[in-house]
Amino acid sequence: MKLFLKTYFQFRIIFYVCIFSHFSGMCQNPGIISINDWENPAVLGIIKEKAYATIILPSEKVINSMVISLNGIWKFKWSFDTLSRPIHFFENDYNVKDWANIIVPGNWQLQGFGLPVYTNITYPFKKDQPSVTSEPPKYYYRYAKRNPVGSYCTIFQVPANAMDKHVFLHFGGVESAMYVWVNGKKVGFSKGAMTPAEFDISSFIRIGENKLAVEVYRWSDGSYLEDIDMWRFSGIHRDVDIVIRPKTYIQDYQILAEPNSDFTKADVHIKLKIENRSSFDVHQLGAKYILKYTINGTGKIQVEADYNPINADIQKMPKFGMRVEIDNIFNKINWYGRGPMENYPDRKTGSLIGLYVSKIENFISNYVTIQGNANRCDARWFSFSDEYGKYIKITGLQPLCFHAWPYDESDLEKANHQYELPKRDFIDINIDLNIHGVGGNDSWGAKTMEKYTIDGNLLYKYDCILKYVAI
Repeated sequence: MKLFLKTYFQFRIIFYVCIFSHFSGMCQNPGIISINDWENPAVLGIIKEKAYATIILPSEKVINSMVISLNGIWKFKWSFDTLSRPIHFFENDYNVKDWANIIVPGNWQLQGFGLPVYTNITYPFKKDQPSVTSEPPKYYYRYAKRNPVGSYCTIFQVPANAMDKHVFLHFGGVESAMYVWVNGKKVGFSKGAMTPAEFDISSFIRIGENKLAVEVYRWSDGSYLEDIDMWRFSGIHRDVDIVIRPKTYIQDYQILAEPNSDFTKADVHIKLKIENRSSFDVHQLGAKYILKYTINGTGKIQVEADYNPINADIQKMPKFGMRVEIDNIFNKINWYGRGPMENYPDRKTGSLIGLYVSKIENFISNYVTIQGNANRCDARWFSFSDEYGKYIKITGLQPLCFHAWPYDESDLEKANHQYELPKRDFIDINIDLNIHGVGGNDSWGAKTMEKYTIDGNLLYKYDCILKYVAI
């Protein structure tokens, strides 16, 4: 069974912030004394995203449409030191057709470029912190190949539906330091061979074909800390992905479980960091929202939500509730509430309260103009079952509104006609304390009457119990 919970008090907000900084890179003028970024302990990254806990599991990346893998065959040029590297290879018109091929992810030493080095406590370069290019003894492999550089190029595609979102370039691991360019423009710098690096490339990309260039340095001042008993390799040795996110999203999270003294119960505290890179001013909200889940060992989850406005000028809300996604095998709907057809707070008196049954394809309403649909009001409980009798039941501790779709809101926003709506492998369920009325009490066109709106300046609270039964 797949169960995904998303809560909202639907201003449809999630937040983020990006801080950009200037960077110079490697000094190109020998008359100016400068410290290379890759030999400067004060520089760990330039225009690089902050680290965060893993949100997308590796096993889910292949089925996630918002993750585009760049793994595969790239063009590659190995240079035995920094002075012999191709300086302008990142430019859009630079021809890399005759370059060698290399597999990414992978170490370049294991693909015929340079030699792997094994040492235990001895540095593979002259110890001269933070420099890694000082002259070592002549018997060192590094004597003639002071700091080899790998220049990588590949082409990737950006879909049109990504342009209204934020697009990130994610490196799982690059040893030991790298510069990144997209479409001829420098994006940033990263150091740290065994830690991920991520860059916001939203302002660098275009629809369709894009050029990615990466310049990797075998050694950096970070190599002093990475000196342990191991083989020394280099290159892009972990996955490279494009990650597409909305303009507001969960950037990081922390989960802390605190059991009681006899370990029969536990309080789970979830701390989210929300990034806002949209034009919406999040400080206008001015409301306190508390969400509590109580989970037992019999397949039940009790949800308690409290909304408490702090400011007195909060706009009206389209709805107040939560969203649940379940596997599409649970496509038979039973409910005790108003029906059988869709109804809304200001259009429900003709829909009697009773017990109803429907398959998901008959539950929805197919309008000529694509729009939200299928709401049912005053539901005491509703359930979703499969052909074997297994079911998921939602019981309101007060009457609820709900709707269920074989697609989600993003599909509705993109489609112009019914045939353009995809059939997903999930059912999208909205569980609401209340929703905004549809209006049109003059036969159609009038605004919703005030008593059927949701005032954002009032207190709201709802409780419901989610239960899974496997017969």
